[in-house]
Amino acid sequence: MFLKPLKGTNDIFPEENEKRNFIIKKLKNIVRNYGFREIKTPTMENFETFSKNIGSHLTEKMYLFKDKSNRSIVLRPESTAPVTRLYVGNRHIFSKTVKLFYSQNHFRYERPQHGRFREFWQFGIELFGSNEHIADAEVLAVVNDIMRDIGFESFKIKLGHVGILRQVFDDENIPKEIQSDILSKINKKDYDCIIKQLDGIKYSDEFDIFLKSLCDSKNSNTIDKIESYLKSYPKALEILFEIKELLSILNILTDTVNLEIDLSLTRGLEYYTGIVFEVLVPSLNQPLCGGGRYDNLVKEMGGLKTPAIGMAFGLERLLICAESEKLLKNIEIPIQALVAPATSGLQHEMLEIASDLRKNDIRTEIDLIGRSLNQLMGYAKKEKIPYVVIIGKKEFLDNIVIVKDLLTETDLKVPIDELIYFFR
Repeated sequence: MFLKPLKGTNDIFPEENEKRNFIIKKLKNIVRNYGFREIKTPTMENFETFSKNIGSHLTEKMYLFKDKSNRSIVLRPESTAPVTRLYVGNRHIFSKTVKLFYSQNHFRYERPQHGRFREFWQFGIELFGSNEHIADAEVLAVVNDIMRDIGFESFKIKLGHVGILRQVFDDENIPKEIQSDILSKINKKDYDCIIKQLDGIKYSDEFDIFLKSLCDSKNSNTIDKIESYLKSYPKALEILFEIKELLSILNILTDTVNLEIDLSLTRGLEYYTGIVFEVLVPSLNQPLCGGGRYDNLVKEMGGLKTPAIGMAFGLERLLICAESEKLLKNIEIPIQALVAPATSGLQHEMLEIASDLRKNDIRTEIDLIGRSLNQLMGYAKKEKIPYVVIIGKKEFLDNIVIVKDLLTETDLKVPIDELIYFFR
């Protein structure tokens, strides 16, 4: 049926949009407090923007088509690559360190399910130009602040480090061309498939024990425990100690953070080079947020080697969880007042009063189809408009209107010249 949206996409109705705007406003306020500035990138990108850096599992899900000039065009499946393209192509206008944020839609052809759609919205940040732990800590602090500000209490940030795993692979002479596949299987805790892929490759007993620990869902992930597995890999151990420094900085930036180290977390995108992280809540079996460090992507896209880190929240998932935990409170009322003539012949007066309210930023509705006062009262209740400003002929001559509060079912006589102050 052409009257229904495509499978995996959704029409967004006013009430839903108000909830989205409520959440997005909170997110924007927080990232702006950290110095991030908003950008937008095109919905369509050249295929080359994604083809070499996001991994085959995501490439297969892209909406890819040929335009009338026979160019390969993609509906963006994620935003880190397009934002990096923007940065590389306009490097001359940016400072040494650059903080950018976006809120935009993305497209992936995958099976729709709870919290996962073919068109979905993400709110994300990207930070270019710093490879210091303080940059990593700041991004994690932003994530933590967002979750706290929305009102989540039971959430966990899981932190992994792709750099540690790749260093161990290099020390074991694991071929570069299969490392990404192994990382993906570690993320799924699929030990048997990893061993099959390593068939014919010599590796140490310590490496096998390490792989088993990564794939054991019951394994505890304290830094001390991880350190015991990395004793044979001094370079990887050095990176682990850097995580300790990162955590100490994070504890200064934010008062309370529930963070768990999990080296089996690798995320799915091939451009990650350092820390990776996800945010989990009990009410959803998918991450609300994900991100990580990608220090090679700028160079791979034609720029100078530039360190970078970013993250993105899935807005649909964020809304699902916020609603389930009853956190969507104090959402701005879309319409504050309905101006209603008590009888016919008062249209001019209705328009004058509505115009004054609107000029003072009071969101005001009027009657457009000649309804009776009773019909207008029913309309106001249905649309959850809290106040009806009733104009009566006699009252208007006395410079008064009746303001009906539909929440308390009370009436109040208000002088017209004080009506603005009533709503403030």
